[in-house]
Amino acid sequence: TVNSTQRDYMAGEVSKDITKRFLLPQDIYEAHEKGIIHFHDSDYFAQPMYNCCLVNLEDMLQNGTVISGTAIEKPHSFATACNIATQIIAQVASNQYGGQTITLSHLAPFVEISRQKHRRNVAEELAIAGIEVDNDKVNALAELRVRKEITTGVQTIQYQIITLMTTNGQAPFVTVFMYLDEVEAGQTRDDLALIIEEMLKQRMTGVKNEKGIYITPAFPKLIYALDEDNVYEDSKYYYLTKLAAECTAKRMVPDYISAKVMKNLKNGDVYPCMGCRSFLTVDRFTDKDLGNIAEAENYDRNHHKYYGRFNQGVVTINLVDVACSSKGNEEEFWKIFDERLNLCYRALMIRHKRLLGTPSDVAPILWQYGAIARLKKGEVIDKLLFNGYSTISLGYGGLYE
Repeated sequence: TVNSTQRDYMAGEVSKDITKRFLLPQDIYEAHEKGIIHFHDSDYFAQPMYNCCLVNLEDMLQNGTVISGTAIEKPHSFATACNIATQIIAQVASNQYGGQTITLSHLAPFVEISRQKHRRNVAEELAIAGIEVDNDKVNALAELRVRKEITTGVQTIQYQIITLMTTNGQAPFVTVFMYLDEVEAGQTRDDLALIIEEMLKQRMTGVKNEKGIYITPAFPKLIYALDEDNVYEDSKYYYLTKLAAECTAKRMVPDYISAKVMKNLKNGDVYPCMGCRSFLTVDRFTDKDLGNIAEAENYDRNHHKYYGRFNQGVVTINLVDVACSSKGNEEEFWKIFDERLNLCYRALMIRHKRLLGTPSDVAPILWQYGAIARLKKGEVIDKLLFNGYSTISLGYGGLYE
């Protein structure tokens, strides 16, 4: 085992011991040890850390952020935006224990910034070379450079994610969401389609291992949204869906979200899971006009908020043990079930209270510089733990699926 992983294991064992001796009541810890319930991630519970999140990459890229004490301004190109995104991903991964999700729609506006830059550069170069500047030629040459930059930017994301080492001794657990309708129809959506196309093509190619053989990289996970503009053979972006299906057949990614079904289930909203499985509840605080809880600089009271939200943690009930303990008596089953659920509830409230009073200074990238919020130095994160802004999860294990 490599040194960084060994250190994480050692820190994890210390955290488990602190959790056992000081942080959990004896009955909850014993229930966990017996497998009656599972108190997840006790190897990180000694510190006030949350589980997983949707990164508010848009706010950080459009309005600037701070990484390791260094101010990062709005990028002036798509390639730079991709590079900054990977640095943000690494920082976020080092300050939480679960997965994170970014969306390519937050990178799409930077394609047009690069396009305009390339047009200026091409026109300037043609003029210097004494060649008559023709707008059609300028646009065509600039578009070639844009395509190359998209290829480079996507490659940066792919390789940086699997080669960066976070403080927990492993690569970041990242999911990338690909949903065309997250941006307005027109040039930005077409640019997003270019990024999605390149992401799928590079994932199909794979990456070389130490022996030079192409393999399927573990990350980033990919999620592709199916909607009216890409599911029908005559729809504008159907070619992307065909490409996604080919990619799934070869590399087992992307996974798929039906925008039509999700809108019916989630009050008209479409959004990805945080990492690989945990979904946020529907935004119910914006409709209550509770305001910009996270003080994000891209807050829009006319749209529901999902990016910049997180999950506080998980406790799981073992349904098989409930059934075995009831010995075939249905009345006894529901009685034991209620008792175990009460244990889970108490354990979840301990997780919740563990985060209460946490100052934003413990993870500036999350709480102060936009990934989750833009709180002041020294300000506690408590307002982000209520009113449905974040979630906390009761899991279940043992059902035959």
